[in-house]
Amino acid sequence: MTKDYCDVAVNTDIKILGFSDHGPLPNSFYNLGDGYDESRMDFEVLKNEYLPDFEKSKEEFKDELILEKGLEMEYVPGHDDYYQNLLDYVDYLILGEHWIKDPFNDSGRLYYSKLDYSNVMYYAKDVEKALDSKLFKIIAHPDIFLSNYVSKNGIMRELDEEAYFEDSYEFIKGLDVTQLHVFSYSERPGTKALQIDYVVPPQVKHERSQRLLDLSDEKTHAFYQSFIGQTMPVLLEKSKAGQPMHGFTPNYIRVEVENRPELDNHIVMVRLGEMNETGDALKGKLLE
Repeated sequence: MTKDYCDVAVNTDIKILGFSDHGPLPNSFYNLGDGYDESRMDFEVLKNEYLPDFEKSKEEFKDELILEKGLEMEYVPGHDDYYQNLLDYVDYLILGEHWIKDPFNDSGRLYYSKLDYSNVMYYAKDVEKALDSKLFKIIAHPDIFLSNYVSKNGIMRELDEEAYFEDSYEFIKGLDVTQLHVFSYSERPGTKALQIDYVVPPQVKHERSQRLLDLSDEKTHAFYQSFIGQTMPVLLEKSKAGQPMHGFTPNYIRVEVENRPELDNHIVMVRLGEMNETGDALKGKLLE
């Protein structure tokens, strides 16, 4: 399975590749009986198929790629030991909160697409708890903010639509993350989006996307600047003649150094300095 992705990565000059299938999630977390959620792998598949396949590719491509193994998971408060145990098997966890434990029933789940404005904060608070746990390196598609709120009778809520975005923006602004992946939700054939009566105008989509991209830049710059003066290993990538070389630290800080072709695809120690002129990397000094 992973080999196909690695082949494409090598052919497109990708240096670092992460895998993050949906991880095993016990039904007992939601008081739904034994076993694991059927839409996710179970623990036996994790140990006997997913991980061995990854390790096989890691060995095969060890001279061409840095591979990281991860899992995408929903977070259920009160079970941190389980997630910590998963980190004994993988390098990182991604938070993908497709649902939360139903706050109104002893058993069951509340899906993000069924939330209304009166209970959406249950979803937000669980996401906040997940981030506070420090168990997750990435938050993937914060789904409730890519969906419309619906009332209990199923009618789409359009009132205070601008306020919903502002609430979302302030929530994201307060998150301890370093970068955002931003894209506009679009209507495509065969999707439920075509059934939505209210559509955000293209210009508003663009303006909101730009605000989030600007926020992402602010968070990235703040993160980069917190490492100025430190010495870190950097995997350098090939650059055009006469242009600076670039590479990444283990925590994905982009670094710019003088062009030395013999260091292409090598890990070197670099002292991190100020931001470069284009604002997308820290200038570094080679220490060898």
